[in-house]
Amino acid sequence: MANTISNNRISNLVYSQLPFFVRNDHSNFITFIEKYYEYLEQNDKVINRIKNLQRYQDIDLTEDEFAERFYSTFLKYIPQKDILADKKILIKHIKDFYRAKGTEKATKFLLRALYDLEIDFYYPKKDILRTSDGKWFIQKSLRITDTKIANISNSNLSGLERYIGSKIIGNTSNSSALVEKVDRFFEQGTQIDELILSNINGNFINGELIYTITDTTSFISSNVFVELSIQ
Repeated sequence: MANTISNNRISNLVYSQLPFFVRNDHSNFITFIEKYYEYLEQNDKVINRIKNLQRYQDIDLTEDEFAERFYSTFLKYIPQKDILADKKILIKHIKDFYRAKGTEKATKFLLRALYDLEIDFYYPKKDILRTSDGKWFIQKSLRITDTKIANISNSNLSGLERYIGSKIIGNTSNSSALVEKVDRFFEQGTQIDELILSNINGNFINGELIYTITDTTSFISSNVFVELSIQ
């Protein structure tokens, strides 16, 4: 162990790295070089700082002067004099705080760190009298893919619109519903076909085949892309 620590010091390696004639005839020069590197290896000197660069990057191991740089960089807009929490722990979690900025979670975190306070949120809208007495309903829809008419693939919007006003049935679940209207849109670059439903009976199953007969000849079928969703 002692040899390993000793060999990590450049001043201890100077003698072995110099040519033979220098070691033999210039002992004072060797002593000067060794003492120079010993000076640089002292605390707060260049070589010592270089060897400890990785340690300085760790908030748990860094020195106070570097810790202050962490605080001034990452806690710039947080009053440091008021912080009751451990600053090092706060540094470790500050990224999550900034990501959640403006949310209840972030506000609770900030007040807990600054004042050690636990808070609750109250929203006035919970106690506001609503003047509207209208009846509301929750729109439900079914997303589908691979539409076929008379067993022939049909990706046209006009083909999708053939569902409107018809009763669809799930081949596996035997569920049924009435199609009020259809919608086609793109979500993250993917085309989505959606059937807006009413009079739903049963629960459609993700991946099952649904079908309807719009007249005596047109048999329309599709695969359920996602289960029944509330919009």
